Amino acid sequence: MTEVWSWDQLRDFMREQEFSQQAVEVVGRWPAGGRGAAVYKNALIEAPVVKKGVVVNPQLDCKIVSFGPAGAQLETTEPPTRLPDIGGQINWRYQLHAVVRPQRVGEVA
Repeated sequence: MTEVWSWDQLRDFMREQEFSQQAVEVVGRWPAGGRGAAVYKNALIEAPVVKKGVVVNPQLDCKIVSFGPAGAQLETTEPPTRLPDIGGQINWRYQLHAVVRPQRVGEVA
């Protein structure tokens, strides 16, 4: 089942996953444009690998894309469950993990 996150939860997730500050700032501008965010997780990677009690790959293989009105990466009111091939990338293995809904008029991120 797809989780529904707040914009704060998305920012926290991006920091935990060590996205660049520039990426966090770009995503932070999406609400002002009426866009939502869709977090897609690589379905082929089940969980972090632990060897001798140490997490070897703590980060998820994921992609975050905007959805909503014209100009969004996915120009749709609801993101699809599988990330379409966009930006010249083949994305069949990325499944929808979480959604951040677009803000309503007058709402603050």
